[in-house]
Amino acid sequence: MIDRPARRSDHARMPKPCRLLLLVLWCLGSLAAQAQGNAAPGTAASAATPAQALVLLDGRLDALKTTLKAKHPDTSLADLRGSALAVQDQARQLALGLAPQMTALQSQLDVLGPAPAKDAPPEAVEVAAQRRQLDKAMATLDAQTKQAQLLGQNALQLATQITGLRNDEFQARLASRTATPLARTFWADPLRTLPDDRVRIKRLGARFADAVAQAWQPPNRQPLVWCLIAAALLLGGGRRIAWNGCC
Repeated sequence: MIDRPARRSDHARMPKPCRLLLLVLWCLGSLAAQAQGNAAPGTAASAATPAQALVLLDGRLDALKTTLKAKHPDTSLADLRGSALAVQDQARQLALGLAPQMTALQSQLDVLGPAPAKDAPPEAVEVAAQRRQLDKAMATLDAQTKQAQLLGQNALQLATQITGLRNDEFQARLASRTATPLARTFWADPLRTLPDDRVRIKRLGARFADAVAQAWQPPNRQPLVWCLIAAALLLGGGRRIAWNGCC
């Protein structure tokens, strides 16, 4: 009887900021739990069956073909090629994902064994029904696998086509930037830079003359002469060897 009022007084003495902090933490915990509860159904609904995935991939591929035929100026061929390769990769992954299911169905069929011959006694009704169900599921998976492989091939062909269009566009862009020699624009830039080019040529000629004059000085004259003689001998001998090799 004495402890209960003491506890109430301790709770009443709790500072107001602490109570607000506890209230905020409780609200955040409730929101997080609610978000996790809402995310679970959305995640389960987003998982598509193989048939739905094939329909989606087929629609994306048709949309890419339509966009490519429209030739909209804002459409980037690089983005279209990347999207086509993404469809091709997803179709390949889908086909690979169906392979274990087909293996599991084939294992179940192997357990049942081959169907009885015409002149043999019929098998049990349950076994026959299970065999028909497995055969139907196997045929469905086989058709989906082939459709996924075909979608992957079509997407890869579209990506190759887009690559060719990009190369043609690049070549056309290069050709449009280069004017013909008969046009005035072809000679406009050389004529505009001709005075500067003359100055550069004169400067280069002066440097070459200084280098020759410095090489012809007495300390450097004899090595220069020997180098010129060796170069002439190598040039003459190389030409003779090349001529004999050709003949």
